[in-house]
Amino acid sequence: MDIDASNMLRVMTAVVMPGSGTKNPMVPLMEVRMPTADDGHGLCVDALYRSLGSTLDLEVKVFNELVLSDTLKGLLHIFFAQRAISKVPKVTDVGLKPRAVKKVAVIGGGLMGSGIATALILGNTNVVLKEVNSEYLQKGLKTVEANARGLVARKKLASAQVEKASSMIKGVLDYSEFRDVDMVIEVRL
Repeated sequence: MDIDASNMLRVMTAVVMPGSGTKNPMVPLMEVRMPTADDGHGLCVDALYRSLGSTLDLEVKVFNELVLSDTLKGLLHIFFAQRAISKVPKVTDVGLKPRAVKKVAVIGGGLMGSGIATALILGNTNVVLKEVNSEYLQKGLKTVEANARGLVARKKLASAQVEKASSMIKGVLDYSEFRDVDMVIEVRL
């Protein structure tokens, strides 16, 4: 590609013949005259300059407005807060490793609890779902199964994965199964 002094854009091609090792002469494949400021674009630039001043003046004006804004203060706070949480004394500097979460108890099998339980079992985490009575417990377990079946219907999950996930949830009415869980999530009113 080449643009010459007369503002003509030329896209060139060259062909190498097999076995010859030489290129044929370059022939313009396409020629297009590029527009210039004299073609009318200069009028737009001139109008912008008259209304806004030079682009540098506009940039300085906008920068001065932004540097004092609440938006900037909020963004700076977020930036430095993100950096600070990666450097917590006696936590991030002593080489602590997060413990693996293999089993989670979810207290409450309503809409939110069943959604959390669904996400956990689909993430290969065993779940103990606790409810106050067997009616609510069955409803919660059915909701978890319906959530998983809905993913199969939308073709986001294979039915074999649902069967495996369904075997990872256990419904209980008391706290006896909580003794070996890694985390408890309480989602009840």
